[in-house]
Amino acid sequence: MPAMAKPPNDETWTAADLFERLERRDKFFLLDVRNRDEFARSRIEGRSPLPAVNVPYFEMLEEGGQDDMLDSVVAYVERNLADHLPSDLPLLAVCAKGGTSEIVAQGLRRLGYASVNLAGGMEAWSRHYLTRALLAGRELAIYQVSRPARGCLSYLVASGSEYWRNHRSGRRHAQPRRSHQRRSVPRRPQRRSLPPAPV
Repeated sequence: MPAMAKPPNDETWTAADLFERLERRDKFFLLDVRNRDEFARSRIEGRSPLPAVNVPYFEMLEEGGQDDMLDSVVAYVERNLADHLPSDLPLLAVCAKGGTSEIVAQGLRRLGYASVNLAGGMEAWSRHYLTRALLAGRELAIYQVSRPARGCLSYLVASGSEYWRNHRSGRRHAQPRRSHQRRSVPRRPQRRSLPPAPV
């Protein structure tokens, strides 16, 4: 049996931590404990395929057969997953909102796995976005907004010196107030006039 992976410094990854690890192409294993239909609809993907297994949490509880939830997870993993989980990689436990996967991560740590939980679960991952300034002039600012979980790429265009002055002073952020003000555009720019940014 290979040596167990070094336990992580923290027991939780944020969506930003996960994104950084995916960008660096860090090696880890994903244990998704959502229902099978949720896993089939959306899953965490990187630039290269991630090794993953999907075992719904309720199956762990039912088949684990213990009164305590954590004990049921441990019993299930020992009986059914020990041959499928790598002991030499960190294990990321994921659920819809981060609660049940925390219990699974605790059970895996009890068994000696280097296991972490995704804080906020898939809900937090789907809401994670990155903003990058493409152009930041006095009269025009263009920001690229990327949502890696959804594969979305959007742009925010702000014009006018008043808006820029407010943004530079820190009183206004380069984010739209209402969703209808966001414009998702294809990767190839189109000529389109946008309303001025909110003041």
